[in-house]
Amino acid sequence: MKILVVSEDTIFERLVTKKLTRWGHRTVSVSTGTEAFARVCDEPFRVIISDWYTAGISGTELCRRIRSLKRNRYTYLILYENNDGAAASSNFNKEHLLTGLEAGADEYLTRPFNAYELQLRLRSAKRLLNREDELLEGPGFDHVTGSINEASFRHFFRTVLAGSRRTDRPGALLFIHVDGNGRIPTSLGYESRQRMMAAIANVLSRTMRDADLMARLSDDDFCLLLHDTQWDECAPLAERILAQVNGISVIVEGDVLHPRVCIEAVNFPVNGLSSDDIISIAERTPFRPAHPGLQVCGD
Repeated sequence: MKILVVSEDTIFERLVTKKLTRWGHRTVSVSTGTEAFARVCDEPFRVIISDWYTAGISGTELCRRIRSLKRNRYTYLILYENNDGAAASSNFNKEHLLTGLEAGADEYLTRPFNAYELQLRLRSAKRLLNREDELLEGPGFDHVTGSINEASFRHFFRTVLAGSRRTDRPGALLFIHVDGNGRIPTSLGYESRQRMMAAIANVLSRTMRDADLMARLSDDDFCLLLHDTQWDECAPLAERILAQVNGISVIVEGDVLHPRVCIEAVNFPVNGLSSDDIISIAERTPFRPAHPGLQVCGD
């Protein structure tokens, strides 16, 4: 899992990240709550481990702000507090436990650091997050865009390719790469990119034929499977996609985002290549718009 550690205590931070790395997790560390929230807005962390007291934004306020975000995945929040001085009182700990849970934290732990205790909490987090992934991805759909996901598409295309070879009825794959994600200011972050992908998916679903299929292959890539069609017949479709994508404006916090896409295609079947090879390594033909006003990636 990708885990964000928020602590200005360098010894605690190094100890925690060393353990997390040993357990197979990827870690990012920041020292303030303000930095943490900026990273969370820009990147999808599955777990966040934060000190109770952090500069700029407190640990509890960080929890509240994260819970206010409309994320497509749940973020598991663990708050740590020093167990010394006033915090040594059981009543004080109970009060902070309730405060943390009300702010949206999933776990409240006290220091000194206990590696075994954290490992148990992370196992609970992983069970919950894995269950959420199964519910969201089990049917094979990317719920942000309404298209099928890569695993489902590869399975489906394997069947389509076998039928194409058996009946000698060719088809084409259109790969649409979204370059707009790189144009989004860091401050606007992950949610803005997801909104942009949803807007482009809406264009693709309106433009393609009912018999065709749309898939989201990655964070920045779609694929259209076109039945009984060769690439040289698809230019009008690609032209329409570019024209409509060029007209997209995603407004976020006063900023207007304009995505750009590049379109490439490959006909199938391809001699000697499996379905996975056609998707991954087959030579693609880039589409160059005939209309001079249409912009593509890099313009």
